[in-house]
Amino acid sequence: MNLEWIYLLIGSLILWKIAIPLKQGSSHQEAARLSIIIPARNEEQNLPILLSSLQSESSYVHEIIVVDDHSEDGTADIAERYGAKVIKTPPLPPGWFGKSWACWNGAKEATGELFMFLDADTTIEPGGLRNIISTQQKNGGAMTIQPYHKIDSAYENLSGMFNLIAVMGMGSFHILSRWIPPAGAFGQCFICTKQDYEKVGGHSAISNEILEHMKLGKVFLEHGIPLRNYIGKHAVSMRMYPESVKELTQGWSKSFASGAGATNRLLLILIIFWISGGISAAFSLLELNGSSGIQTANILLLYGLYCIQILFMLKTIGNFSWAAALFFPLLTLFFISVFTHSVVRTFLTKKVAWKGRSISLAKKKGR
Repeated sequence: MNLEWIYLLIGSLILWKIAIPLKQGSSHQEAARLSIIIPARNEEQNLPILLSSLQSESSYVHEIIVVDDHSEDGTADIAERYGAKVIKTPPLPPGWFGKSWACWNGAKEATGELFMFLDADTTIEPGGLRNIISTQQKNGGAMTIQPYHKIDSAYENLSGMFNLIAVMGMGSFHILSRWIPPAGAFGQCFICTKQDYEKVGGHSAISNEILEHMKLGKVFLEHGIPLRNYIGKHAVSMRMYPESVKELTQGWSKSFASGAGATNRLLLILIIFWISGGISAAFSLLELNGSSGIQTANILLLYGLYCIQILFMLKTIGNFSWAAALFFPLLTLFFISVFTHSVVRTFLTKKVAWKGRSISLAKKKGR
């Protein structure tokens, strides 16, 4: 058996079973008061979409807090127009990164029993809050959600491999995930009780972490609080980097190499094997000319199975095009080029640009 067939199998084992919040049903117990905390910087394009989606779920919401992180646009005005409570972040103190500081200040103002930290570029699906709350109340502990990725423009399919590998690297859905804890938490949507948040120290416990969501998930686990990760189908969706390919490239460059560094080493190796198998299957197409009938069938079958596997995976995490799976080698090459750029920016220059800021990736010291 060629190694490529083993690598194909590895991919299926890494994403063995995807979990999503409950599609139907409601908790018999009274729902906890939900405080939604949204850190936002220059989000005037995204906020109306998110806040409009929350209006249709208002019966589940106690309060919406938008933490304005020194925006240079109309973020605060839009939030107030939709009835959200707006908090201006104080100046960033030593030893903190911006998002953690914004979340921490929002949490200090929240009065609900249940916290939801939600990125501004997400959207709550109809019935989504019901699904999320009923799932959290059924299982307890903390839960995080990777939003279902919605594609509007063809170039957005370039995010396919990034999203797929990020979900793989979290270690929440492989065949042994029932016995092995995840690497951390997804960052776009984090739900926990106020009591548990305060017990672990909240974002102050991970103030100097670049990948705050990964570390925050680990902190919950270290305190004996269960952590469950989900894919946001039927609950939370997002449209990532809708402005341009440049924005998409910058967005994935800013932290993906750091994420790879935080991934379980064995799982990271298995993901590399899976990617290598796909690349090898693609290069095998160049050998079709002059191959025997059996060799040709073997090459086409392997490539076809990779396409089907990737299509199934992509459709599970977003509405990606079938063409993204058919031409997955192009997505893989784009991923490798951006990942290489991310490695250089993360480990050599230690600086990235995002939302008008130059962000130092050197670990911060002091408070």
